[in-house]
Amino acid sequence: RFDKIRKNWRRIGSFWLLQTISILVISLPLICVFDKDIDAIKTIHLFGFELAILGLIIESIADFQKFRFRRNPNNKGLFIQSGLWKIVQHPNYSGEILFWCGIFVGCAAHLNAWEWLSIIGPLWIIILLVRISGIPILQKLAKKNYGHLNTFEPYRSSTPKLLPFLY
Repeated sequence: RFDKIRKNWRRIGSFWLLQTISILVISLPLICVFDKDIDAIKTIHLFGFELAILGLIIESIADFQKFRFRRNPNNKGLFIQSGLWKIVQHPNYSGEILFWCGIFVGCAAHLNAWEWLSIIGPLWIIILLVRISGIPILQKLAKKNYGHLNTFEPYRSSTPKLLPFLY
């Protein structure tokens, strides 16, 4: 996807600027609590970090399943709809969002006053993946690449994009 924008300095610069700002915004909960003295681990820490680990596991499994699928020559020209991809169309994004929400929850016990604005971190990753650079781009690309397949439209219309039973 970089081939088309690589030669246009404005477009590639805009891409990397968005990446840099996104990293800063998404990391805000961690930045807010990084230098605080945490004297005891509380249930909320454990819950948040368990969510984050679960998100990391989901994202890793989804990425591995897609990697294995694409490596198989029999799958050339097909799209993945097995494993976690049978449950939602973008399980790697589900894991990514769960990871950053878990980080926020784990940090929440130590946020004071204006630091609660760091909730923009997990909200930003949700907005970015659901509305800006994730799902919308992949949905268009998938329709272009797989729209001709008999299995694509039933999969797209019956499989949630991100969260079972919700979206």
